[in-house]
Amino acid sequence: MKSTDGRKTNHAAWTCTWGDDHRAEVVHAMDADSARRSCDGYADGYGDIAVKRSPQFDGLSGAELTRAQMADGWQMPCTDCEHELYGWGRYDGDDEIHAEPFVRPCGAVYCDRSCYLAHARRLGRYAGNRVGVMIDATERWPGIEIVHVIGSAYSGERPGGPVGQVRLRFPGGRYPATWGRGDRHVYVAQCDAAAWREYAASIPTKDAP
Repeated sequence: MKSTDGRKTNHAAWTCTWGDDHRAEVVHAMDADSARRSCDGYADGYGDIAVKRSPQFDGLSGAELTRAQMADGWQMPCTDCEHELYGWGRYDGDDEIHAEPFVRPCGAVYCDRSCYLAHARRLGRYAGNRVGVMIDATERWPGIEIVHVIGSAYSGERPGGPVGQVRLRFPGGRYPATWGRGDRHVYVAQCDAAAWREYAASIPTKDAP
């Protein structure tokens, strides 16, 4: 069971539950019907939503709400490794690990501080990868405009460097093309093939793939 609601509010707290695995969300709303409607997107396809008043969560958000839920017996997944966490700690196989979960001010919860730091480092590498692939693309393909960067914080690596792709507009092209760091080819719309060949031919030989 989990909650992602982190908004400060004066409205009453309600717990909405749905599905065979009893997924749940704490929401703040004026009444039960409003609370149910706010969970429609989460519960779509899981059947009816059960709603009950939860005064113990009134006025709480972020870390305060997460800690109150765990003290109330809620089970939550670690934001990084997805261990199921309890107020007292977690299970590692059949062993109980008694370590208070680490809760960020926003309400995100981790097994412990080291788990949070590992997640933060991975996100930092992802941000660096995004910047790096943009630099690589603009250096390799002069005059382009990058319209989108594609990647994942959990991507591994492949020959040529960390996984990362850009969608780019090039001189003379009608549609964005796709280039991945380490790729020898650029993927363009069929109608832009001639325009790409003309553009690529205009790049000095030492910079062309």
